[in-house]
Amino acid sequence: MPDEDPPGPGDYWLQRPGSGPDATGLAGRGPAPGPGLSSLNVTPHVQAIGDRPAGILPDELVGWLPLSDQGAAGPYGYAILDAALIPNLPEMLEASGLPHRCLFRIDEAPELAATAPWLVALQGEGRLLRGLFTRGKAPQHLWDRHAAIFLTSHAVLSDLWQMLRRFTRVRDERGRWYYWRFWDARALYSFLAAPDFSPMAQQFLTGLQKLSPQTVLLLPQGDVVGVIRLDRPEGAAPAAGAPQLTDQDRQRLREELRRRDAAKLAGFLATQPVLGKSEPAYLDDLALRALIRRDEMDVRSPNGTAWLVILLYVADRHPRAAKALSALVETRKWSFDQVARMLKHGADRASDKAKSQDKGGR
Repeated sequence: MPDEDPPGPGDYWLQRPGSGPDATGLAGRGPAPGPGLSSLNVTPHVQAIGDRPAGILPDELVGWLPLSDQGAAGPYGYAILDAALIPNLPEMLEASGLPHRCLFRIDEAPELAATAPWLVALQGEGRLLRGLFTRGKAPQHLWDRHAAIFLTSHAVLSDLWQMLRRFTRVRDERGRWYYWRFWDARALYSFLAAPDFSPMAQQFLTGLQKLSPQTVLLLPQGDVVGVIRLDRPEGAAPAAGAPQLTDQDRQRLREELRRRDAAKLAGFLATQPVLGKSEPAYLDDLALRALIRRDEMDVRSPNGTAWLVILLYVADRHPRAAKALSALVETRKWSFDQVARMLKHGADRASDKAKSQDKGGR
């Protein structure tokens, strides 16, 4: 018979994402209803440094994203680019000659330019425009940086800029300000693909509908691009009031940020000698559980997060240790040093037991 009991409901360190009240939906996202949401599989240009892409747009996006000059009749193609993920983006935009405006007021705070979202009109055949749809190692190859969303609209740049600026910073129900990173495709997708559709997201879409008879949002997530098509209904009413972030919206944003951090952490864990031997799916799960515990326990230091990874890894292999850890955490009076001593004591006992068995077998 096995000498390890199955985990019970109080085995804190063995709970998986989705098993607790604060972890709803964190185990992964399947298809969910949304506002006319569909997807495209897109093959970006793949170029080595110094090579020139064969065309501007990947074949799958031709017809979805026009490259019309602002002086011509619409519709027009736009990108919203995240300067926090594209080094030297303001300088690249100036050199590109593409019409652009920052969605933050950098005249009042110039230091924000290097981390701000920028609205860019897509036209011509310039280097920056090509790089947006190219995968490669050169600095101008930007597809894999997850730093852009795209949209098609009949609205001119100044009108679209004014509408989008309303949503860069939003208040919650208590009057506190937050940045709503709608320019992050993954964050926006998490709002638009949710079955419990966000009123704030609805206001965002209604604002786009008001500006153009037809609007298309393109949200790249790897090589899958989410597509949202919006038609302006007859007699559409304007969006009421200022956008407001609900508690549910804020939880959704926290979950999306946690997923992103977990992907980075899992990539790091894969480089470690012991953990690197694990399956990628396990590392993804381990990283996500560690970050959930980090938030629940208000752990703020990188060392503390590293400890949580270690504790969960041990608990996965030794459920009895998980029970002892759960009991300790429930006291609310513990430290990582205590846990380390407990684990060392358990390891020493296991070592002594193994030596005793080895001697007895001789």
